[in-house]
Amino acid sequence: MMPIVRYERGAKAPRNARYALVGHYGESAGLTIRCEAGEALPSHEGEANVAPPLWYVEVVPVQAEALAA
Repeated sequence: MMPIVRYERGAKAPRNARYALVGHYGESAGLTIRCEAGEALPSHEGEANVAPPLWYVEVVPVQAEALAA
């Protein structure tokens, strides 16, 4: 199992990627952005649909594999 790294709002993005703002349990706050490495993640104080604390997590595309029986 891979750990999920949380980034504080205003922190510098570690790599070029898409980041989603999420609540404490990983629930979506309704904001996904693209940041370049070294760019500050937005501090987004707007209307999020979940209660704080809020963090950013990197969004990684999921690849599914079908297994033949």
